[in-house]
Amino acid sequence: MTIYKLGLVSFAAGLSILAACSDNGTTPTASGVFPADGFAGRSLRVEISGDATKWKDGATVTFGDGITVNMVEVASPTDLFADITIDPAAMTGMRDVTVTSGGTFTLAQAFEIDAPIDVSTSGIVAQGSLPLLTFVNHDTANPFDQTQGTDQNGNTIYPNLQLTGPAGVTFEINSVTDFSVSALALIDVDAGAGGPITITTGPTGSQVTSNIDSFPIMARSATTLTSGTAATGTLAAPNDSQLFEITAAANPSEVDFAIPFPSDPNAQPVIFILDSSGHWSNIVSASVLATFFGDIPLQSVGLLDQTGGKYYAVLFDLGGDSGYNYSVTGHTAAFTNVAQAAAASTAAGQSVATAQPVLITPAAITSTETANIYKYTTGVVGNYVHAVTFGGDTATDTGIEIDDTTTTACDTALTDDGEGGSVIDFTVGGEDTVTGSGLTSTTFCVRVLKGSAYAAAHTAYQLSVWLEQPE
Repeated sequence: MTIYKLGLVSFAAGLSILAACSDNGTTPTASGVFPADGFAGRSLRVEISGDATKWKDGATVTFGDGITVNMVEVASPTDLFADITIDPAAMTGMRDVTVTSGGTFTLAQAFEIDAPIDVSTSGIVAQGSLPLLTFVNHDTANPFDQTQGTDQNGNTIYPNLQLTGPAGVTFEINSVTDFSVSALALIDVDAGAGGPITITTGPTGSQVTSNIDSFPIMARSATTLTSGTAATGTLAAPNDSQLFEITAAANPSEVDFAIPFPSDPNAQPVIFILDSSGHWSNIVSASVLATFFGDIPLQSVGLLDQTGGKYYAVLFDLGGDSGYNYSVTGHTAAFTNVAQAAAASTAAGQSVATAQPVLITPAAITSTETANIYKYTTGVVGNYVHAVTFGGDTATDTGIEIDDTTTTACDTALTDDGEGGSVIDFTVGGEDTVTGSGLTSTTFCVRVLKGSAYAAAHTAYQLSVWLEQPE
């Protein structure tokens, strides 16, 4: 180390000392910091040692930006303690430590700020994706809070653990241990370039906050689907995703996505549908059925479009499989309008034109009718039926039953909903959506019934019926 002397003042690379010599001729120096590191977002006590110093009460200590010195306690002329708080957003890396008392003593690069939590990703981190993130906690003094609860849908939540990311990113926590968190990052289609992630753990009043300095997000464009034409590709890596878009044919119209299962027996591809905003908070539907035994992927998903415009589809493998070829077909078509006939209230039902999809409008179920019945002849088997009541009077409450039958009367057993029960759904003032089992015959019936909140003052509805791609 090169030293330049000027009278009683010395300057050395990496260590500057501006102080007079001690009485015995020894140059006073700051000699050490312990501990020499700390985690961002934490508080700790640091001891600073000196050699031939004359530190006394009133001494000050600085560690640079992002570190607050709460108190300095001088234990002896050559030893002091500093209670410090490191900001969660403080930049990691080495810091100078400076003591001012009877002179200025600087220990260059003597204290390091460490990140308490690291994150690793599995899957592409891009607009319109949902990569799997694993957070590893290195701060053994502050384990993650594993307190569990349930939301209104019965799903497990962690009320004392919050993950906050850059604009356009939300998180769905899968599991928590003392020192790790597994979560999906739901990245909107219009998310920006990324930014820091903040992790807050612990009950109110004793929370600990940590920052991940950077979470970069790759920009990408959606693949535009042509109605009825398959888009193919490879899901290359675990938790990768592909982004597609399709524009609805008209208002209203049907929109479907079909994803035939690939030959890989471990593959569980699913489609998540987002509305024109491309935000995960506005998810429309998904090709997955939630059951008591877990989520079951389906090979098709459909929706009724009432607003027109664009829809986004995110392809993802539910089990994290990869390395297989996929096929995605989007389809959209405008409805053929058919007026409700008096025969709709008879046991045989109203025979509806074979053209698909069909919109029954105007329609009403009066207080004197048990149900309105519509009979469809498709000419094919194996398709799924999708039926939705909407519009008309938004206060009208209706239910839907689907009857897969070869008989002329629409009064045989109902199709199964995949969970052992009849296909029936009651929704007040909203949509009633039913997807039955694949058709076993070329004829089926749709019955529109009164819902539990049906009122004679609200009888009008519209019924849309279309066939989804077969599984």
